[in-house]
Amino acid sequence: MAYRVLAWVVGINLILVMTGFIGQLSTDDTSWFNTHDGLISAIDVAHGWLFMVLIVLVVALGRKYRWTIPFTATTAILATIPFVSFWAEHRATKAVRAATP
Repeated sequence: MAYRVLAWVVGINLILVMTGFIGQLSTDDTSWFNTHDGLISAIDVAHGWLFMVLIVLVVALGRKYRWTIPFTATTAILATIPFVSFWAEHRATKAVRAATP
């Protein structure tokens, strides 16, 4: 359950990070994205910390449920791709439910 919640939070946060990044690059200096650089930086930092916790949870789940190394690695790698991260969470949750009696 903690993994699912954190995966969704990190996934949404990743979308916010990418939106801020693209917004800052594609707009002028007076746009909302560029005038709120501190907020976007705070979201970036929060995303970094939350992502590291997510990776630890992925590895912990992989060890607990004896996932293969490729499955564990792809679950972690897919969490770095906007929108695909939600599918990776669903896939991991499905594997946990299948391994739990």
